[in-house]
Amino acid sequence: MRKNKIFSIVLIAFTFGILGVLTASTTVKARTMDIDTSQYEPTGNPNVSYPQISIRTDRTPERTNIAEIVKLADEAAAKYPIGDSAHRSKAVTKRLISYFGSGSLGHAWIVIFHSNKPGDYTSYGFHEVFGWVKNGSSYFTDDSAGRKFAVEKTLPLGDDKTSCENIEKTIMPHLSEESVAIARMMGVYVFWPSRGAYSPIGNCAWAAGNLWNAVTGDNLNFEQEFDGAAHASDWGMPFLNAVTKIADPGMVAESIAK
Repeated sequence: MRKNKIFSIVLIAFTFGILGVLTASTTVKARTMDIDTSQYEPTGNPNVSYPQISIRTDRTPERTNIAEIVKLADEAAAKYPIGDSAHRSKAVTKRLISYFGSGSLGHAWIVIFHSNKPGDYTSYGFHEVFGWVKNGSSYFTDDSAGRKFAVEKTLPLGDDKTSCENIEKTIMPHLSEESVAIARMMGVYVFWPSRGAYSPIGNCAWAAGNLWNAVTGDNLNFEQEFDGAAHASDWGMPFLNAVTKIADPGMVAESIAK
């Protein structure tokens, strides 16, 4: 009985993931000019000593045009009367989840290369429905070392074993808790709280950027300015009054390229 229940939950999650991608592909067209998959380094950066850690993204070094995202959200909210906060917030969240989760904005992920031997790596990525994924290599959760990218930042890692333990036992649980809180404020369903919850604010760039900075002590800027207070009332999301930045794969790329 327990096995059947677990299978059902996984099937439902997978179905929702499929529907999210399909919905996004029919409602929002990806700006392919912002995506670049020309770089390929399956065994890491040979110019940096091993072990090493990389943050990668398939976005070109140009931040996302927030005005385009705001327009999508405004259109979704406008389908309901002003003052109908419940329906407006749900509509906006649904539209933004579709857009952010579709891949239209690109992806950002972390790879730790233990050596220059093929396959000797550990990757971490954050995905819609699935949350944190370790060594993801499927169509929906590909954070593999073999995934092509546009830009990367790579630094040597003193002790990769200790770093991985710190990531999985300390950093990821903390970020998971934070992402779940963000998702619940936005009305996003949380499938596995222990794995975190993907949302338009707690997205792949948010997860990768925070993880990178926590491990390396770097101060990579992965967020761009966003005036949440200007949209809190119209979108029926009062918590946006406290939001002043939003993570963006394009911002990750822009910061790396500087």
